[in-house]
Amino acid sequence: MVFKLKELEGNSPGIIIFSHKEFIKYSKYKTFNKILKAYEKNYFFGVHWGASFEKTSEFNFENIDLNFAYKEMLPHLDLKNNTLIPLITRSFIPSDIFKEDEKIEKIYDVITVTRKVNVKFNLDLFNIYRELIKQNPQIKILILVSNPNYIKSNFDHLFDYNFNNILGNFENVELVNFTDTPDQTTVAKNLQKSKMFLFTSRKEGGVKVTAEAALCNLPVLINKSFFGGARVGINPKYLFEYDSISTAVKHINAYINPDAHLDKVFMSDLVDKDNLLKLKKSLKSFYKSKNRPFEGRLDTLDLKNRMNSNLKELPNEYVTQNNDLKSLQAVSKYFSDFCIGQADISNLDFLFDRIKNYKLNIDLKHVILTFSPVWFIKIVRKINAQNKMLSYE
Repeated sequence: MVFKLKELEGNSPGIIIFSHKEFIKYSKYKTFNKILKAYEKNYFFGVHWGASFEKTSEFNFENIDLNFAYKEMLPHLDLKNNTLIPLITRSFIPSDIFKEDEKIEKIYDVITVTRKVNVKFNLDLFNIYRELIKQNPQIKILILVSNPNYIKSNFDHLFDYNFNNILGNFENVELVNFTDTPDQTTVAKNLQKSKMFLFTSRKEGGVKVTAEAALCNLPVLINKSFFGGARVGINPKYLFEYDSISTAVKHINAYINPDAHLDKVFMSDLVDKDNLLKLKKSLKSFYKSKNRPFEGRLDTLDLKNRMNSNLKELPNEYVTQNNDLKSLQAVSKYFSDFCIGQADISNLDFLFDRIKNYKLNIDLKHVILTFSPVWFIKIVRKINAQNKMLSYE
């Protein structure tokens, strides 16, 4: 993802934001940093972190001015040399869509919004729900599965295998598959029909779905060891943590009482209109620290999706299927075509830079699994999942 948060206005630099994927991919290259250096008079450069990292020491921040992330996502970032702005995609969820609606009947006791990928730890999800049903046979559960497209390299078919084995015989569970990413209104309506949100991932970036649930006034249950930004902006009174199946079930049973009264689950950190004002204020302060004037308009249209590469804004010659610049030449072309300045870098420079940084990285395990039959992949993935499975107590 690359886009301009602000255009160059007179002596007021513009702001160009890269995704963390682009930054990690290209920051090691001399030519990439040479391009940024050539345009530094007219632009400040930022990185939006859509994932969490324990270590950042191997990344080259030399020409990066701004980092859009929560401290929880980059706990060891050297803040002496890097400005951290704690506003990310999660900060710009449209609160006119994701909000409590008391007119909507609470049909479901618990809801989960997930994908058929291993990082979501869906085996934990199924085991928690099975135990919940055993203890409360009348409970109603909703699982929304976004983008459930079969991709063999991700081995996502294990989701169906585990769901059928663990929850397939229970009528308490409604599973809704979306072949494409569901629209925001659909997700919001289903959250509004539910009483509590269960989130089973153990490591992600600035998770939007827990914020969406909180904005709809649902208490949020999360793994105690979760690493990332899923907790920010949620009232601690309604943010619960589990470390076993039994503790997860205990929390859910305590908060699905139909007579339970909830205060506001979300805090001001999740109010998009407030965060847009915070963004402008933070940038004004940053420009002042750099002795540069802050002038011009911020392009704040749909930051929830644009900051996370979900929307493709540039033609194929620049980007891959999302909005990530696909090569060093594409980086150079983007700046040449859309930015004020000039960097003199030849194709030979790019070639030498690639050769210098080239590393042969063969993941033998990935190669074997990619060309293996599905039955073998299921066995391997099942064993790995069981080794990481949440304990009962």
